[in-house]
Amino acid sequence: MKSILVALILTTCGASVVKAQYYTKKSFAGGSTQSVFLDEGLAPFYHGVASGDPLADRVILWTRVTPQQEAPVKVHWVVATDTALKNIVVQGDVLTDASRDYTVKIDAVGLQPASYYYYGFTALGAHSLVGRTKTLPVGHVERVKVAQVSCSNFSSGFFNVYARIAERNDIDVVVHLGDYIYEGDGNSLRQVEPASEITVLADYRARYAQYHTDPDLMRLNQCHPWITVWDDHETANDAYETGAENHTEGAEGSWIDREAQAVQAYHEWLPIRDKAGEDQRKIYRSFQFGDLLKLVMLETRLIARSKQQETQFDQGFADTSRHIVGTEQLNWIKSQLSDNQNTWRMLGNQVPVAQLQAGPVSLFGFDKWEGYPAEKKSLITYLKDNVIPNVVVITGDVHSSYAFDLPENPYSILDYNPFTGAGSLGVEFVGTSVTSKADPANDFEKYGMDVLGALQKLGNGHLKFIQENYSGYNILVVTPEKTQCDFYHINSRMTQNTQQTLDESWMVAVGTNRLSKATSSIPDYPVSAAPAPTTRPGGATGITRMPASAEAIRLYPNPANASATLDFVLEKPGKLSLHLYDRNGRLIQSPVTEVAFTEGRHKQQLDLRELAEGHYFCEVRAGGVSTIVKMMVVKGE
Repeated sequence: MKSILVALILTTCGASVVKAQYYTKKSFAGGSTQSVFLDEGLAPFYHGVASGDPLADRVILWTRVTPQQEAPVKVHWVVATDTALKNIVVQGDVLTDASRDYTVKIDAVGLQPASYYYYGFTALGAHSLVGRTKTLPVGHVERVKVAQVSCSNFSSGFFNVYARIAERNDIDVVVHLGDYIYEGDGNSLRQVEPASEITVLADYRARYAQYHTDPDLMRLNQCHPWITVWDDHETANDAYETGAENHTEGAEGSWIDREAQAVQAYHEWLPIRDKAGEDQRKIYRSFQFGDLLKLVMLETRLIARSKQQETQFDQGFADTSRHIVGTEQLNWIKSQLSDNQNTWRMLGNQVPVAQLQAGPVSLFGFDKWEGYPAEKKSLITYLKDNVIPNVVVITGDVHSSYAFDLPENPYSILDYNPFTGAGSLGVEFVGTSVTSKADPANDFEKYGMDVLGALQKLGNGHLKFIQENYSGYNILVVTPEKTQCDFYHINSRMTQNTQQTLDESWMVAVGTNRLSKATSSIPDYPVSAAPAPTTRPGGATGITRMPASAEAIRLYPNPANASATLDFVLEKPGKLSLHLYDRNGRLIQSPVTEVAFTEGRHKQQLDLRELAEGHYFCEVRAGGVSTIVKMMVVKGE
């Protein structure tokens, strides 16, 4: 690691002082340089801990250690039944190095079913945070509680969704249905690293590393186990087997290389169980929650997906040779659905299965299951012909919330009665995004989206609920009697805040295969196990949140020439000033000094004509809080 570029003392309201340091961090594996915020209180485990892919007797444990110099690092790991990690169940040592970006993944075996455990790591003389995880149950099970999330774009806003889920002590597992990171340059509320589209291994690693320094994601990782799949943005937008809409062959390297490096970084940075000796793209797998639920996770992007077509009139659109999951995986899905050991079958799925139309026009487009009609028909027909009961699909991707019945043909009265639900073969709960959704600009825009949603329901009788205004998450509870989904949305992604709203609750009763409105929301269930500790062993500090006043800051264009625009949001009225430093930390000038602004979003023009070409750091001070934005000035014709 190289030296500190800028060291700030952040003070909020003149009270407590928090040290925050911006580093130039050398990527040992790729040689690139990134500027990121690192919480020194967590060194060398800057990226926290996580767990995932729980089974009845094991779970994946994850962390990342950041050494001062490039060399293998010995990491000790421990699993215990207490938060102090004294009652040890299993432990061991592992080496990590630059070949896997200094990440650590342990498949901790020998655990008991339906049990809470605490875990941690030590290396280079320091302790990591202590995480809490839970194994899957066996035998008869009365309840499973799932948090459903997708589409977490760092640059689009703050991870308030993750913070709200982390506060819940009774979640059995967090299911992320894709777009855990975004590959774009993200010129929006929060600057991403690298500040460009990511295409090679070092870039993907750096983007995951930045995500894992977010305090809300870090806390959620610490609190609950995850089950994840990717969608397209973990590689490139609208990816398919041999390419992507957002990939230019040659100019951005070969697709085969880019895909392989994106998949490698995903497996390094997420607590997913690797399949030794197999194609690492084959992340479809299932999880058994006793006799109650089988969760079947699909892969709809990289293994077999044919290139998307523009319209249903394109040549070969309905051919059986066009795939979204491929024959091998489709046969596997059918076998999982036919397994009668569980009351419920839940498909963890990336893109909507349900159709959504305005007359003959598809509102979802043909990147979804609708764009692969032969394979979709094969799946739906299998449910019908084999009378597969109690199928629930959970889906992400579309940045809005929906609840659908799933009939064979939702627009034929012979196949489906939209008033009674007769003919439905299952249900689908589509979750909105963590951040990849713009807040309504005003009440008029929100009203307009509500009206549009009502019109969509009129033309789509199988659509029972729609919310298109906000980011949020779903909470699902599966019991022997029903599966219920509570749709939560957050009031804003543009500032760090605690506000959330329960929108609506929908359920499917066992044996009915159709939706009905729930009469009450899902309760909080008592859990005897303590949450993950907020301090490290020995009383060391836990996660430090940077104070937030001028929370959402964007500087564009970046690189800039003669001028730039500072786009920012203030939580409350106050004065804002801006100071420029060169790359060595020397103060250059103060183009904005003590200007008063009201609460809300503002834009301020900056005159850069007197600046020489090079790298700069813009320190934005507001409400006693300092925030750094990196900027490049380029002079040209």
